[in-house]
Amino acid sequence: AAPPLLGASPAAGPALRAALEATHSSSALPAAAVAAFVAASYAAGSRRRANIRRRATAVDKTETAVAPWEIERETEAERQQRYKREAEEMKLKWDARRLEEKQSAERRNSHRFKEQERELIYGPRDPIMEAYEARMYEEARVLEVCRKQREVYERIKAFKLGRPLPPKGKPFVNLKPNAVKPPQPNDIDVSGFYDPQTDIEALKYKAPPTYSSPTGPAPPKRNERGAPKAAWEEPQYFPAPPNQRPWNYPEVGTVTEVTKEVLTARAAREDGWIEKLPSIPLARTMKNSELRTVLGPTGIDVSGNRTDMLTRLNKALQRQAEGKF
Repeated sequence: AAPPLLGASPAAGPALRAALEATHSSSALPAAAVAAFVAASYAAGSRRRANIRRRATAVDKTETAVAPWEIERETEAERQQRYKREAEEMKLKWDARRLEEKQSAERRNSHRFKEQERELIYGPRDPIMEAYEARMYEEARVLEVCRKQREVYERIKAFKLGRPLPPKGKPFVNLKPNAVKPPQPNDIDVSGFYDPQTDIEALKYKAPPTYSSPTGPAPPKRNERGAPKAAWEEPQYFPAPPNQRPWNYPEVGTVTEVTKEVLTARAAREDGWIEKLPSIPLARTMKNSELRTVLGPTGIDVSGNRTDMLTRLNKALQRQAEGKF
């Protein structure tokens, strides 16, 4: 019996088996046997590849604005929940904006009233001199910080060497305390009443009179200078006009209590504010523009919608009835 043929598996085709048998049994030329074997192998492989099922991804060639994995499909319930959540977020957003506008208007009115009362005591502000004093304080503050650093260094050095500590020096200028955090909205004074202690406290944070700035001398007094010139011109100010008004106001920080003029102006402002308040039924018949025109001179905040203005008017009328002007 002939030995089993190498490579002659049941899956091989008839041509492949015939070629293998011819190679083993006959004495044919080797080239012809190899050619027949290669041809039979290629034919069998082609049939096997034809029977294999090709598995490929079906590509949708529809053009879209986003990638297919970014398309989200939400149900109707999810859509309604999203609409509700977005509406609540918008309501909170606009409530916060109205509150911010209301607080901002209250602070602006309060600052305006405080400046009017301060002007009755010290006269109009001098922005040129205030800017100069602020710059002098910043320059003196640099010197004070360097002095304290040197003082700490010398004391640490003496302590390490076992020597007596040198005494602490006298501060060149008082340093402003660092703000820990901004004040809360409820902690801000919106009464509109000027407190003289504010300017008295500010006097502690000024450069000493002996400090000489490298940027130049101080500008002349307000009643001794005219209009400012260009920055490169000398002197920096025109001469004062001959009809300059005399400055008869006291020095800033010398008044400890509000004067009688301030109290009189404050009472007149409160009385006029009370007399001009309309009643709630009358205010309901007014348009928004008319209501703002009536409430504006009284000092009541006119920001927001109609309901906000009527609420503020009602609170003001309640204060009037209780005698808390």
